[in-house]
Formats: sequence, C-alpha cells, structure tokens
Amino acid sequence: MVNFLPPEEYYKTVDKRHTGVNGLIFDNRNRLLLVKPSYKDYWQIPGGLTNPKESLMQTMKREIKEELGIEVSIKGFLSMDCIHGRPDFPDSFQIIFEIAALSPDQIKAIKIDNDEIIEYGFYSVSEALTLLGERISKCVAQAVKAKEAKTVFYLENGQNPFGNKA
Repeated sequence: MVNFLPPEEYYKTVDKRHTGVNGLIFDNRNRLLLVKPSYKDYWQIPGGLTNPKESLMQTMKREIKEELGIEVSIKGFLSMDCIHGRPDFPDSFQIIFEIAALSPDQIKAIKIDNDEIIEYGFYSVSEALTLLGERISKCVAQAVKAKEAKTVFYLENGQNPFGNKA
C-alpha cells in the first residue's frame, strides 16, 4: 500500500521554480521593442516575474504597464523555456508572449520611470539579438521563429530539444 503525505507536507517537497514572462512587441515597421534596465549591462524585452496568485497574462500586462506605462493586447503564446542546472541563473520557467503591434499613439504614450527602466528603443530583430543578454537572445530568436511559423516552441536553456527548424 502506498503511503501518501498530507497535502501540507507534500507541497513542501514540490519544485519551487519561479516563473517569468516576457513580451515580443513590434511596431508597424516590424522593429522589436527593447528596454534597458538600470540594473543590467544589456537590453531585454519587457517582462518580469509573476506575483503570487497572478496569471501569466496578468503578469505580462502588469509588467508592460509598470515598465512602459501603456496598456497592450496579448495576441498569443510563443515559447516556454525551462531553465535548469545553470550556476548563473535560478531554475525557472520563462514564457514569451506575442503582444499586438503598437500603434503610433501607443508608442507616443510610452513613459519609462528612469529608475528600473532607463531607456527603450525599437530595433530590427538582427540588431536586437546583438543587444540582448546571451540567455534571453537565444529565447527571443526561437520565439521570433515560432511567431513567423505560427507555432509555439518548448525550450530548455534556450535550445529547442526537438530541433524544430521553423
């Protein structure tokens, strides 16, 4: 007979990875929006970590509102990266959503706080990939492929274990 732990004891043994969400946001010229955090020496795509009891989509909308001061529409899910076993980054799940292209009015309304985010800009995908940190650059490259192929990708440490060559 199997001996099951009471729920309160069992949940203490469950993996406690955190989850982050990021958004691919393009303008009407197909340039990718990047943000420059004050606490990093490289650029990122907008996003952040989930709060307790918050859905992934709620987190995405909140993070964009906090970082850029605008409301956005989420078009879909592009990729999930399972980050594990890396000494330089905690085990986590990183989700990338596709955000509806920003209108000229939305772009004019962008307001960064100059505290957490000190700069933003729109870049071609190829240029953006050179400005992003190494880890997120791999994920963004795969998410762009998923967007173009109208599919979704599962990644492990930024690599597609299934070899999807979309």
